[in-house]
Amino acid sequence: MRPLILNALHFRSSEQKYLEEVALHSMGEHLADPLLHIVQDTHNPDKCRLIAGKILGKYAPKSLESHLFSVIRREIDRAYFYFYHGHTIQKQVPEHDLSILRNALLTGYQSIIDFIIQLLGSAGSLEESEILSQTLRSSNRKIRAQAIESLEKTCPPRLFTLLEPLIDERAPEEKLHHYLKSGGIPLNLTQLLDRLSSSASRADQIISLAMKAQLKTPDWRSLLKTKLAGNEEIFHHFATELLESHYA
Repeated sequence: MRPLILNALHFRSSEQKYLEEVALHSMGEHLADPLLHIVQDTHNPDKCRLIAGKILGKYAPKSLESHLFSVIRREIDRAYFYFYHGHTIQKQVPEHDLSILRNALLTGYQSIIDFIIQLLGSAGSLEESEILSQTLRSSNRKIRAQAIESLEKTCPPRLFTLLEPLIDERAPEEKLHHYLKSGGIPLNLTQLLDRLSSSASRADQIISLAMKAQLKTPDWRSLLKTKLAGNEEIFHHFATELLESHYA
């Protein structure tokens, strides 16, 4: 079951739902722990972790619920990492235009918030988690406030206490300070791109490689070669576009 779930990264939505149904019909007690490990392991793509979480939430909800706090706390730390560097990396190197990187980091932050909300829904801690996730991204401040209020009413208090400072309307500076206060380490541009290149997120890997090529770092060609060796179609498409633009 584990290989199938990890390969589901490339499945269409209908195929993912079919996988969940098949998994539920074939689940045995011995599969609960492997599913939990997939959810906990941040080296797995979030999409695959969420599929495992949905299956686990239906088959063994108490198992997911008992580990939910530690998983969500780790995800919140990840979200702060993306938020912090999305708001500070440009100031480190004003001589370069890092707007693409900044936008990618803030998108990564929002993706983790979505993951948290969806996982809470899988654990039965939230109702209408998909709708709630969408309303938290609304540009309307009143709608976002209503979403946070709804989250407070349905989310376990201990989890909401962790999540609220990350999603409420407080100033970005407070969130940046929280990252540092909680032990977060500010990375320079090189360190940040290296971190993204080893991320489980394909989007992170691609933006890292694109920025390395743009900045002409010594390792970008070898990194591209390594990605192409993995035979993932998305990197072959990206490599063609990258090389064409680089040598145009």
